[in-house]
Amino acid sequence: MNQLPLSFCSSSGFHQFMAVVEPNYKIIREEALKKRLHFFKSTVEEKIRNDLKAVQSVVCTSDCWSSLAQHFYITITAHALNNDWSPMSFTLTTQEMEERHTALNIADKLENVFSNWEIKDKVTTVITDNAKNVVNAVQLLSNTTNNNISDVTCAAHSLQLSINKALKEDTISEIINQSSRLVGHFKHSNLAKQSLLNIQKQLGMPEQSL
Repeated sequence: MNQLPLSFCSSSGFHQFMAVVEPNYKIIREEALKKRLHFFKSTVEEKIRNDLKAVQSVVCTSDCWSSLAQHFYITITAHALNNDWSPMSFTLTTQEMEERHTALNIADKLENVFSNWEIKDKVTTVITDNAKNVVNAVQLLSNTTNNNISDVTCAAHSLQLSINKALKEDTISEIINQSSRLVGHFKHSNLAKQSLLNIQKQLGMPEQSL
């Protein structure tokens, strides 16, 4: 909570604060808090395993991303339908990839996670972004495991790439630049801004600012 370390509950400042707020409150020790978290983790993990065991097919999403500190991570999420046809989603792992981000290394990471969660023979599809190394990783995994795993690129990511490419077209880029200069004129001139509002009033139009 609040991105504070577990050692915060043992700090003198927190003890002084609680002594004022609730003198009778018994502050939990850091080690006890760790044990509770480990127990909670085990409980949730067991429930996820049981839910995944009960399904026949699993679709996974793989997201490779970099932190602000430029550390490379991979997040793998499993999706399935239970017996009531209700969708389920579980984040199986988020872990740092210290090795090179080759297709082989990513494929090994995927296979290890699938094996650990006992869904290796249930995964039918892996949804990825359009990065070549990730797409090749799924193809490599499909070939080495003989599970015929399909790769589907993320629709949102594909759409964003298409939009970015379109925005670089000369005609569209020129329209954007001219529009930006037009908006900038009204934003940097109070007189122009007021004139625009006055004209809108005269025409009976809703008053809007750029």
